[in-house]
Amino acid sequence: MADIAIRITGATFDAFTAECSLENHSGMIVGHTFNVMVEPVDNSFAIGFDHLFPRPGGEGTPLN
Repeated sequence: MADIAIRITGATFDAFTAECSLENHSGMIVGHTFNVMVEPVDNSFAIGFDHLFPRPGGEGTPLN
């Protein structure tokens, strides 16, 4: 188990920091970036690991 703090930024909401716990943290390193889906009303979010949220044009395609 790992407790981490992440900073979430985006064009359509104010930046915020969230603390969470991860059971499987083997892929996490300091400075790693992820795509995140955010509900700006309450800042709830889901980390967009590539295998969970595939990009429509394939890997490396910018999200719009």
